[in-house]
Amino acid sequence: PETNDKRTLIAAANILKEEIADIIMIGNEEKIMDGAGWLEVELDGVTIIDPEKSEKLDDYVNILYETRKNKGMTPEKAREILLNDYLILAMLSHSTKGSAKHPLVDKMVEATRIAHEQYPHLCIDGELQTDAALVPQVAKSKAPGSEVAGKANVLIFPNLDCGNIGYKLVQRLGKAEAYGPMLQGIAKPVNDLSRGCSWQDIVGVVALTAVQAQLA
Repeated sequence: PETNDKRTLIAAANILKEEIADIIMIGNEEKIMDGAGWLEVELDGVTIIDPEKSEKLDDYVNILYETRKNKGMTPEKAREILLNDYLILAMLSHSTKGSAKHPLVDKMVEATRIAHEQYPHLCIDGELQTDAALVPQVAKSKAPGSEVAGKANVLIFPNLDCGNIGYKLVQRLGKAEAYGPMLQGIAKPVNDLSRGCSWQDIVGVVALTAVQAQLA
């Protein structure tokens, strides 16, 4: 999946080159091949399945719905998830669209502006409170018209304190798996682990770092 991401294309090309595995890429064939051409990578031998054209889409929708219906999944939501291959980057704050005035709010507004300017292809919006970013019903009242509100699948925290507190709450109370921190700006792939991590966390981060090393 996520075949619009250059890392996915590079990884696929390398896996094919090394004959590690057969590759099935999910997405629009024209966009995938355009991306491969721009990156100058070869995807000869790859199988491409476009969800919008797949004869099995209805079957997949039904499987996802049946698997998750007890957790609130609907057929409509299942179809939307299967057809969505985009990251949707929400800039979190204690304010939604000017509901509060504060220098920290200004920081996220400016960060959103810079992101739009430098990465216009990204689906990103802010400033948004967490409930407005994640809950469609809240989004309708707090941020009507936003393409991100209520649908965000990537959350950008305003600072390290918020991010650390937020992910540990979700990890410990929500029983989520947490990997990282994943470090950036270093010449070679290197990552960190919390002192409170489990052996499963170590295995996960080692695997992620190995993938990063393959892409470097």
